Amino acid sequence: MLMPDEKTSSNPRPRPADLLPNEQEISYEHVHNYFNRNMRWIVALCVALILVAGWMMLSRYQEDKLRQEANTKLAQAHSTEALQAIAGEYAGTDAAMIASLAMGDAWFQQRQWDKAGACYQEIALRYPSSPMAPSAMIGLAAIAESTGKTAEAIKTYQAVASSFPNGFQAAQAQFAAARLLEEGGKLQEARKAYEDLITTHPSSAWKGEAEERLDHVAHLLKNKPAASKT
Repeated sequence: MLMPDEKTSSNPRPRPADLLPNEQEISYEHVHNYFNRNMRWIVALCVALILVAGWMMLSRYQEDKLRQEANTKLAQAHSTEALQAIAGEYAGTDAAMIASLAMGDAWFQQRQWDKAGACYQEIALRYPSSPMAPSAMIGLAAIAESTGKTAEAIKTYQAVASSFPNGFQAAQAQFAAARLLEEGGKLQEARKAYEDLITTHPSSAWKGEAEERLDHVAHLLKNKPAASKT
């Protein structure tokens, strides 16, 4: 029973708002009818997704198989002809790039500068983001150095060090550039190059040699006769 001081309200309790105002409520029948109306398109979409997934799996399988074949042939290659065949047949794979690099090194040892340069250029220009690109650029710099193009060699060595600062070839390239500067009598530039190498690559195997050359350059600068006044 209600207490005497309580009042009853004649107004009904307000109904909560619908979750989907002004829309029909979703029911199993609606879903069933939707699928019936669009069954052909749904089936076609599912088939298309299955075909795409299958194509991707097949492509990955073929790529893996191609890489395995290339690696096997690379391990068995014992001539520049075999390396050249791998570079052409499996272009784009790591094995092909390694084959091109090895072929360039072989031509370099034989002082076949044009052939070696073509192999290095193939990697440096076509695959600039490859882990083999810095080594290829060092090969190009070595060719320039061997053919008396010292300025070009220094520029290329420096480009390797600046473009691939975290690669293991960076310190090697810095040292080579500093050495050429030293040999060319540019002692101030050589000293800075050696100092930069020691600072930026303190754990490099080239650090010890750089420190030795730096001491030698510092000694030369200290004992360098002052320029005579005219």
